[in-house]
Amino acid sequence: MPASLASFPATLTATVDDRVVTLTLAVSNPSKAPTRIAFTTSQRAAFTISDARTGALYWSSAEGMSFAQTVGQETIPARGSLEYSATWRAPGPGDYVADGALASASHSARAMTTVTVR
Repeated sequence: MPASLASFPATLTATVDDRVVTLTLAVSNPSKAPTRIAFTTSQRAAFTISDARTGALYWSSAEGMSFAQTVGQETIPARGSLEYSATWRAPGPGDYVADGALASASHSARAMTTVTVR
């Protein structure tokens, strides 16, 4: 994302249930006013999973996906947040790094977390 985009704080959480990893990106608006976020496609967030040791990319939420080429918007309430989720099935036990980013044309938000699959 270009540096000129306004940035929101974000957190990324991961829950693991029988090798199914659910990622949730929470994008927060700390201001006292609601903020409208613009999107150029139907995609709202992008997630990736990489090997924690080697950095090798295991999965991208956008891989193999087609997103409608339609302009959209969402509003984050004042001092509120929006959440975006995706799921991934881990190929086996291991330590991974998850990355989640807002797919917006007007604002940026990004967070990372580690994921351990047993």
